[in-house]
Amino acid sequence: MLELLVLGFAVVALFLPALLAVTRLAGARGTADTVAVDAAEWYARHGRLPPMLSEEVDLSIAEAAGDVQVRATVEVAVIDVGGVSITFPVTSVADVPISPYRSGR
Repeated sequence: MLELLVLGFAVVALFLPALLAVTRLAGARGTADTVAVDAAEWYARHGRLPPMLSEEVDLSIAEAAGDVQVRATVEVAVIDVGGVSITFPVTSVADVPISPYRSGR
């Protein structure tokens, strides 16, 4: 019985950090995708950045040939143990055509 308890603890200790890392990466990917598309659509329509941007996302905007390309990067701490963290950048790119009804501001 004690062996099963030790084995169960070992399995949890090995697989829980991996599962947590995958969950954090998936969440960061979703955030980067959403922010990139929203910012690209807003910039294509208004010609400026949206007013309420998340501070955890770095944006890079480029305009070329009637399109807006927004690159959103999120730094995610994949492993964070005892004050040591391993971070990984997650990047998403969105291309949106510039709106013919773009506001003049």
